Amino acid sequence: MTFRVYIPRLQPMVLKTFKVLFFSVALSAMLSACVSEPEVNTNTPDGLYKMGEFYEKQERFEEAIQQYKTLSNKFPYSKMATEAELQVAACYMKRDEYIEAAAAYKTFKELHPKHPRIDFVTYSAAEALREQLPSTVDKDLAQAQQAIAYYQEVITLYPTSPHVADAKEKRLKLIQMLADKEIYIVDFYYSQEKYISALSRSEQFLQTFPQNIRVPYVLLQAAKSAEKAAVPDKIVQYVGQLVSTYPNSPEAKEARKEFPNAAR
Repeated sequence: MTFRVYIPRLQPMVLKTFKVLFFSVALSAMLSACVSEPEVNTNTPDGLYKMGEFYEKQERFEEAIQQYKTLSNKFPYSKMATEAELQVAACYMKRDEYIEAAAAYKTFKELHPKHPRIDFVTYSAAEALREQLPSTVDKDLAQAQQAIAYYQEVITLYPTSPHVADAKEKRLKLIQMLADKEIYIVDFYYSQEKYISALSRSEQFLQTFPQNIRVPYVLLQAAKSAEKAAVPDKIVQYVGQLVSTYPNSPEAKEARKEFPNAAR
C-alpha cells in the first residue's frame, strides 16, 4: 500500500512573507552574535558601570543588574555606585518587575535625598507603584495611596520638574480610581441589603471626596440606604443636600420623585 503525504502549496505572497520573516530572524540573531563585549577593566567602578550599560543596551537586564550591584557592593563610596543604584531600578522597570523597582527607588530616596535627579526618582517610584495596580476597582488598590503621595511630592517639592504635568494627570486618575472603589463598595453593600454599611460607606465617600464628580450619585445612594435602614433624618439631610447643591442633576430629578417630602 502506498501512502501519499499532501503538502499544501503556499501562495506566492505567503511564501514571500515567510522568507522575509525567516531572514529577518536570522539577521537579528547574527547581529546579536556579532556584538562583542567591551574591553573594560571590571575591577574598576568605571569598567563595571560600562559593562552594565552594555548589557542594559542589549536588553540583557539580569546581567546588567549583576554588574551594577557588583559595582555598588565593591565600591560603595564611588560616585558611579550611586548611578549604578539608579540603573538597577531602571532595569527592574524595563523588565516589568515593578515591586522590585518600587523598592529600589524608595531605598534610593532614603539614601540620597539630595540627589540632583531626586524628582525623577520620586516620579519613578510613583510609576512603579501605579504599574502594580489592577485595571478594575474590584481588586486591591493598596499601592494607590503611596503612588498619589509620591506624585504629590513631585508637584509640590519640584514644581519646575519636567514630570510635574504627567504627575498631576496620573494623580487625579488614581484619586478617581479610589473614589470609584468606594462607590463599588457602596453599591455592593446596597445589593447585599446591608443598608447601614452602605450608608456608612456613602458618608465616608462624601467626607473623603467632597468635590468628586460622582457626589450626586453617592448622595442619592445615601438617601436610598437611609430609607432602607429606617434613618429618616439622614434621608432629609442627603436629599436636601442633593437638590440644593446639584439641582439640575439627573440624581436630583430622581430624588424629587422618590422622596417628594424630603426634597421640599
